[in-house]
Amino acid sequence: MDVLKQEQGKAGVPNVSQPISGSQAIRQIENGQAVPVGYSRDTQGRLRDSQGRYVSNPDNPKVGDLYSRPSLRVNIKEQIMADYEKLPNGDYRHKTTRTVVKAPVDFGHAYGYEHRRLVLAAQQTGLTQAQFNDFVNSRPDYFRLENRADNQSHRYEKPGNGDLQKIIEDINKFKTQRGIK
Repeated sequence: MDVLKQEQGKAGVPNVSQPISGSQAIRQIENGQAVPVGYSRDTQGRLRDSQGRYVSNPDNPKVGDLYSRPSLRVNIKEQIMADYEKLPNGDYRHKTTRTVVKAPVDFGHAYGYEHRRLVLAAQQTGLTQAQFNDFVNSRPDYFRLENRADNQSHRYEKPGNGDLQKIIEDINKFKTQRGIK
């Protein structure tokens, strides 16, 4: 990994000094003191690639390329929408939590069930793309309505790509129920 050591200069602009590598570089990245070459940090300290996309791990930025993102089927969208009531102004309110989601809305992943985690769990459990599609579309609790800007900015996502155990357990139950080895 190519990393440049950074120090704060005038007006908070980083000064780039000598190249570093190894454990010092990893510590600086983890502590938010440096970013890998070709990446930047947003205002919440999360890594972004050159196109502004959120990257959970700069050593493996393409985790999402292992499986294509399944389209949500009509029945799962209906199940997700059943948890919300549409307000006269076009916003939505969750029927249980009473949380209001401002329009325009997207179907987003629930906290801790982001696509990158689903992909890694699917890979670890050996799902095919078709099985992955069926699994994702059998889990309405993995999704919620989100304001489009919040969803696209990844603002309310769980950082990183760990904590897969619950998803792996769900996949294994799914496989057992479907007779998948």
